[in-house]
Amino acid sequence: MMIQINNQITRQKANIEEPDLQELEDKYDFKFPDAIRQFYLQYNGGQLERYCYIIQDDTYIFSGFYSIKYGSGTLNDKMELNYVDEWWPKELIPFGHDGGGNSFCFHKTSGKIYYVYEDTYDDDDGNVPIEYVTSDFLSFINNMVAEE
Repeated sequence: MMIQINNQITRQKANIEEPDLQELEDKYDFKFPDAIRQFYLQYNGGQLERYCYIIQDDTYIFSGFYSIKYGSGTLNDKMELNYVDEWWPKELIPFGHDGGGNSFCFHKTSGKIYYVYEDTYDDDDGNVPIEYVTSDFLSFINNMVAEE
């Protein structure tokens, strides 16, 4: 099953197989939503030609997807770095980043997309600012706009 993406994917990594996804799911106890699973099997990461997501007055800049394997900054690297830490919200699985140290994530059960402000995380109060972005992965990718 091919997913419908109306945004150009560039700089994707070498292909992966289903067991590569399964390995991560087993290690961190989650399941990729179908659209994200298909995306990774087709592209294994990369960047978007249109990479700005706008919600009212906020613009989120999407720098790229974590690859499942191959290249620097894989999803496993990210998970090992953050997900194991106490402060990371365990219901959110990162799939991409903004280039400034913040992550775009999907919710383990709902599949909704969130933005985690890692660069403003405060060790003192333990609060991690999280913004709801959109209902699902495909609407996230397909509703990106070109930078003005």
